[in-house]
This record gives sequence, C-alpha cells and structure tokens, in this order.
Amino acid sequence: MNPSLRELQAGMARAILAGDPAAAPAIAAWIVADGIDPSRRLGIHANHYRLSLVEALGTTFAPVRRLVGEAYFDALAGRFAAAQPPAGPCLFEYGGDFADFCAGDAAAAATPFLPDMLRFAFALNRAMQAEPAPVLDVPTLAAIDPRQLPDLRSAPVPGVTLIASRFPLTALWRLATDASDDPAPVDLDAGGERIAIWPDGDRPAWITLEPGDHAFLAAMAAGETLGAAAAAAAAADPMFHLAGALGLALRHGLLGPSQVLPSNLEGTT
Repeated sequence: MNPSLRELQAGMARAILAGDPAAAPAIAAWIVADGIDPSRRLGIHANHYRLSLVEALGTTFAPVRRLVGEAYFDALAGRFAAAQPPAGPCLFEYGGDFADFCAGDAAAAATPFLPDMLRFAFALNRAMQAEPAPVLDVPTLAAIDPRQLPDLRSAPVPGVTLIASRFPLTALWRLATDASDDPAPVDLDAGGERIAIWPDGDRPAWITLEPGDHAFLAAMAAGETLGAAAAAAAAADPMFHLAGALGLALRHGLLGPSQVLPSNLEGTT
C-alpha cells in the first residue's frame, strides 16, 4: 500500500531532522533516482539541511564564532542542530536554546563563558528583530494614584532581555567584535556583569546594571508588583534607589504598559 502524503512527510522528518536510519530506506524507496541513488540523494539533502542550520547559527552568533574559533563553534552548532532542529520557519529566530545546550555539552566546558556569550548575542538579535511595542512612560506613571503604585505591574516588552553573568561579557563582546590586529586581552576573573538589552529603533542597545536595578527589573519582568520588586531589589543591594531604577526603566523603555488603572475619579479609595 502506498504511504499517504502525511506518512511521507513524517518519514522525511525522521530521516532528515532526527537522523533516523530506520526511516531512510523506507523513504528512499519513494525518491526518484534521476541519476543519483535515492539513499545518496536523501543523504545529500540531510547533509545540506544540517549545514544550513550550522550556517544560520554562525550568522546569528558571528562574533561568538570568531571569538571561540570556527571549527570549535561549528562542531557545537552541528550537535545542537541535530539535537534541536528549528521549531519554526524563520531561521533568524533559531538558536534561543543554544546557550542552554552548550551549558550541558561536555566539550563546551573548555569555554565556560560561552553560554552567557551566546545569551548576550541572541538577546542582541532579539532586540534588533523586535517590533515596536508600547512601554510604560512618564505621563502614564504620573497619572497613577500614589497609593496604587505598590500594586503596579508591567507587561513584558518584546526584545528586552536581562542577563546576569559571572564573566565580563561586555569586554568579551568588544574582543569578539574587535577587527584590529592587536585586540586588548580580557581577564575572565575581572568580575561579572548584569546587563539589560533592549530595542533602540532598528538596532539593539545595552547597559550594565547595578545589582539592585537588575533585581528590580528582573522581578518586574517576572510579573511581580512594583512593591515586591522594590523589596527584592533592596534585599539584593542596600544602596538600591527606586526612583533611579524607575527613571532608568522609563528612559530606555524597559517596562511594558501598566496594569494598574489611573485613579482619576473623585472618591476613589
């Protein structure tokens, strides 16, 4: 009995995406030879597919690839592509889980900074691709009854990412993007950084954060109220200043629209 189109598609996926050797002979039987052995034709297609994924990852993470070496990066990317093929059709969205994969890959242990570098690079990619979105602004915040401010929550902003790393990521990024013949070395023991990345027009932008500001923004991003986020920030950093953190967030569009309605009506309690 001839297989259905759905069965053929599922078999192709197993043979190419998952590298299922048991599926290859069955699918090869339905491939037109056209001068090339069907099994070989299938292998060529599978190899081209994997190379395309590695190339896409190399484009998204180009500075990281340059930093750690092309052969080393491509080997990691090949293992990631085999284990986690794309879930969608847009390859510029592919690679969001690459950092977590490398954190658990034994070979990647030689570059312990790599997962955070991949997170940083992908966050820049996300910010660059993000569509414009509404953010919490000064007039909206000023219109909220001060008694309601502790209960304020903000929606996530597409393209905004927070990263906490034990490595000097911005120095590593400068090294990765330095085209000179004599780039400045980076001391991996120089201390970690907390970073916010966000869309700035059609390009990404980032700043390093104080511990309290990072804790505050991370709590708000997790859906906490402003009061709870401020408490978490104060616990992380006794020098935390709420007004300064809010000013930073408003200036760079790091918080989404408020979920507390302005108290404009007389008699509101």
